[in-house]
Amino acid sequence: MPDLRQIYLDDVIFRTNMLLDDDEKASFDEVHGAIQAGQIIEWLSSKGADMSALLSEQMAEAKALVVEALKQVSTARKGSERRKLGVQHNGLCLLIGLALDAKAVFPPMTSPYLDSATSVN
Repeated sequence: MPDLRQIYLDDVIFRTNMLLDDDEKASFDEVHGAIQAGQIIEWLSSKGADMSALLSEQMAEAKALVVEALKQVSTARKGSERRKLGVQHNGLCLLIGLALDAKAVFPPMTSPYLDSATSVN
């Protein structure tokens, strides 16, 4: 079974990148606040990102995994965004950096019964 957290962190990255392409901006406080409130998916949706997959009832577990991963890295990186993630101007760039950091902190689940070529990503 694929690691839903990894798949939907990718979705957050792609959707946030689409907002950046539309010249959207946000403050770091907005992004950190939405993440810490557990509302980052809803916040992205309010900015115009199509987050319908993660907002569906069937995806509540995957959404919770994504939100928790983002909360942990948001807490760890707050105040050191420029030094740790290389961003300082746009909260949407911050969100991409946090999601990439979450993917690194929470790597795909693997099974000791599968070799690395067939591990579940």
